[in-house]
Amino acid sequence: MKYKSIWVLWILFFTSHLSFASDNSPAYFAEIYGYRSALNTAAMSHTFASFYKVESDGKITRADIGWIPQDAYMHGWRDLKMPAFGDYPGQNLSLEDTLSRASVARPARTVTRFGPYDSTETLFLKAEEQIARLRSGSITYRGLDMNTRPYSVNCVHAVTSMVGEFLTGLRRGPAASAGVAEFFYQTRMLKSLNVNSQAYQVLHSSRPSRIIH
Repeated sequence: MKYKSIWVLWILFFTSHLSFASDNSPAYFAEIYGYRSALNTAAMSHTFASFYKVESDGKITRADIGWIPQDAYMHGWRDLKMPAFGDYPGQNLSLEDTLSRASVARPARTVTRFGPYDSTETLFLKAEEQIARLRSGSITYRGLDMNTRPYSVNCVHAVTSMVGEFLTGLRRGPAASAGVAEFFYQTRMLKSLNVNSQAYQVLHSSRPSRIIH
């Protein structure tokens, strides 16, 4: 109990220094992640994201989008190899689940984080709505989704289609994820592309009060 109290006080100290509005309205942040294998093939690359709402009392809600096919349709669970063709039932993983799978994947995956960035309430609400759609089964997974989105999408467009049309081109993994961050900034979903290191301390000091995925 003593250590829990120390953690709570520590979080409240840092949240008191974040950029809350004068009326103590919540602060919002976003982190975009990407991983890749050494060969950086599309089938072994992934983009995923976390969106945060931090309230002035220290309560943190995190909304995660990590869209992959259900395990039965993966080309080897440990390989984390995504199918390129066909529509498959998808699953939306939490940040912890995605990072855990990446840590044991073979071949090894290198994970890159972009952010946290100062974000907007609009982006957080869109993420919540997108997660509800992903969970409903109305959206399926498709690796090559140029003719099927937003109804069947790959991992990148599961993150971006809630805002608008984002073209990945030949980018994949961390390169695609960096492009997602730029896209969110261009569409005014992010306030800045400067990493908020102070927010990172708050967001990752302990498990959020609520996780949506």
